[in-house]
Amino acid sequence: MVKGMTRFLKFWGPVFVYMALMWYISSRPVGKIAFLRIPFADKALHIAEFALFGYLLARALSYDRMDEDRILIPIIVIMLGVIWGVIDEIHQLFIPLRNSSIFDVIADAFGASIGGVILIARMGLQGRRRDAENS
Repeated sequence: MVKGMTRFLKFWGPVFVYMALMWYISSRPVGKIAFLRIPFADKALHIAEFALFGYLLARALSYDRMDEDRILIPIIVIMLGVIWGVIDEIHQLFIPLRNSSIFDVIADAFGASIGGVILIARMGLQGRRRDAENS
């Protein structure tokens, strides 16, 4: 039981901590930042934020008995990225000086998929190295 909980926390703990951090940052009223005057800078931030989220999600899913179903991992990561992106945008509707946009959700989904693909590709390379070393 303890080993299972330790494994759960090792892989899902970072996901939940990062989600809490995203929620906290999203809860902060933000004024005009000079960086955001650059066209699409806010979308780049969404993509980067959700790429890490997607990576952490894919990491947790891949070690949570889904290693055999690698094709499902990116699909689940994108779905959860969209769901969390929508929740985040709805949440921002109630925060002063924040706005909400479907384009932010699209950037979130794109970022989550990038993070998921990076982890899957990394796992594939590690598997090939392991196979080469064992043969």
